[in-house]
Amino acid sequence: MGTYDAISFVPPRGVRAACARGVVLHEEGYGGDGLQPETVAWARRMARGEAVSPEKATKMNAWFARHAVSPGEAEARRRDKKSPAWVAWLLWGGDAGRRWARRLVRQMANADKRARSRETALQYGPSIAFSVLPTDAEGGPWTVIAYEAELKGYKLQGGGHARITAADIDEMVANFARYPKAPLVVEHADTREGLPAEWAEPRGHVVALRRGTMERTLPDGSTRTVATLEARLDVSPAVRLTINGDAENSIPPTWPSCSITTALGTDPETGESLGTVLWSVSLTAHPRLADIPRLAASQDPGAPGTPGEIMERTEGTPLREHGHYWGEIKTRGDVVAMLRAIFELPVMASEQEVVAGLASVEGLIGIDEDTSGVDVDDLIGAIRRALKLDALKTATEVIAAAREALRVMPATEGEPPAAAESAITTASKPDAEMSRGHSAANPPKEGKPMSKFIEMAAALKLPAVATEEAAEAAIQSLARDGATVREVLGLKPEVAVAAELATITAERTELGKLRVEVKDLRAEAEKRAEAELSRRVEEVLVAEGAVGDEKRARALAAYARADRAAFDRDYPAPSVQELAQRAQDPQRTETVTAAASTDAAAKAADPAARTSVKELTQKLVAVAAEFGEALTTLEALEMVQRGMTPDSLRVELTKRAG
Repeated sequence: MGTYDAISFVPPRGVRAACARGVVLHEEGYGGDGLQPETVAWARRMARGEAVSPEKATKMNAWFARHAVSPGEAEARRRDKKSPAWVAWLLWGGDAGRRWARRLVRQMANADKRARSRETALQYGPSIAFSVLPTDAEGGPWTVIAYEAELKGYKLQGGGHARITAADIDEMVANFARYPKAPLVVEHADTREGLPAEWAEPRGHVVALRRGTMERTLPDGSTRTVATLEARLDVSPAVRLTINGDAENSIPPTWPSCSITTALGTDPETGESLGTVLWSVSLTAHPRLADIPRLAASQDPGAPGTPGEIMERTEGTPLREHGHYWGEIKTRGDVVAMLRAIFELPVMASEQEVVAGLASVEGLIGIDEDTSGVDVDDLIGAIRRALKLDALKTATEVIAAAREALRVMPATEGEPPAAAESAITTASKPDAEMSRGHSAANPPKEGKPMSKFIEMAAALKLPAVATEEAAEAAIQSLARDGATVREVLGLKPEVAVAAELATITAERTELGKLRVEVKDLRAEAEKRAEAELSRRVEEVLVAEGAVGDEKRARALAAYARADRAAFDRDYPAPSVQELAQRAQDPQRTETVTAAASTDAAAKAADPAARTSVKELTQKLVAVAAEFGEALTTLEALEMVQRGMTPDSLRVELTKRAG
């Protein structure tokens, strides 16, 4: 198994889309001259969904680190979505590519660290109830603290799965003679971050170890004799009470089980490998959390998880956890434990706090990691893999699936899902498994439902709350809103709200379509009205002899738009007779002679002497302007009808000026 085999180098959808858009812009010529052919080639491959190499991922992260901080490039990308800076940004994967490359580099660094520090790996053993409880006797009786087992619930980085073998047990017993004491801590707090510091303080010590045997029923139903690791514990009366409890005084045990942490030891003087060493024994309130065959392990390297994880350390760095697999989830408690580990919550965080964390993650969906400071993609991916959901499930669908799992999963293994809610009550016997929604040190009162309203609120997708009272109030508010909806809709008791809302939704969809159609019709009507207005203004200009006067045309159009009724009153549309007359008047539409002459027929026989009415009118206006005279189009048109030419008008105006 390779170092990076657990890392997916297939580009996400956002990266593929950015690269595809970048390739299109590059082909259209917007890429500039600085692009390397290799960059474009990789962009084409990523757009097709091909996996990148670790080297390419490293280059991507370095490229974004350089170019993201350049003020000039950032301004160009913001201002012009066809600039070379923006095209290059897309070809490297865009904003999504920047986040993805950063995540890949972080995952590769963690994988490298794990590969370098295999010789110092720590490993948790399965949780097991104390077979014989400690007593006042010196060192107490012998009790089983671990057993030979295949730990198939999580994978090792180098391949295969973890295990505790008979040889490991023999080595721990032998090495205990070299170091004849191992601390007793709480919830592996000596090797995990995010837990109360006092939990890492020794609550006692293992003072003797030996190998034993026991009959064990395997997951497939068969039985076999397995090697056991037995210990004698030296603890104070107060710690003994947290392990034993006091049935006579109705005090349940706080830490009724234990789980060992092992390490690969090395002789500090000779450097010789010592094999497996007992690092510590952890008291735990979760006897099934890491039991065979399903061990709960954190998805995120370095995140506080649960027993069953691989612990690794490089020199000069604190111990970190690197689990990466969740086994089969059978109960609601397993779901809570999984979310607790992924969200890096303390091991004793309540179910309410886990549900609130789920709501917080949902609220961050769609917000950039640089803005929120939370890698939501990683969290969603961890939940998706833990629940074994389809890879195409969206972030919102993954959150919904987690809520559904909390709602329908049974409280205890083997219980039918339908009976889950009724079973969410306090166990009356000390050895019964507790709900993970409460601290074992503060169990709920017997017979009182645990987190009933909180779970109902989560199932109804209400905002997360921290208390039962707040959840109950939110559900009551929702019920009141439902009653109001029924009243407003006038629904009879036998009519389902959902069916009515479905009808309303369908009608609203049709209404939306009608609104679009009405909008299109209004646009067409406005277009026709504007065309009709232009025609009317043109008619007025013709009647006034002001054809071509743009200033007059704009004034008439503005008047018509402001008060169409007044415009039509002041400038009535021409009658049918007037339109017919205009059509028959050749002097309005045909050419006339260019010069005034009594011999008009002779002049008209010369084509060069003929010009259009419009041209003559414009020339007359221009000649008048040469002499400072203002001549209207209508006056010029009358002159044309009288046979006036530009030359004859110039002669007349010259005489008048002299």
